[in-house]
Amino acid sequence: MRNNEIGIIKLFSLKSWSYFELLNIFLLSYL
Repeated sequence: MRNNEIGIIKLFSLKSWSYFELLNIFLLSYL
């Protein structure tokens, strides 16, 4: 159960603030 909670928290954090950072990483990888 703890692993599921951690996964949900990670998904929430990714959706909340890492979305823009993911775009930046994609742009940097293309450069």
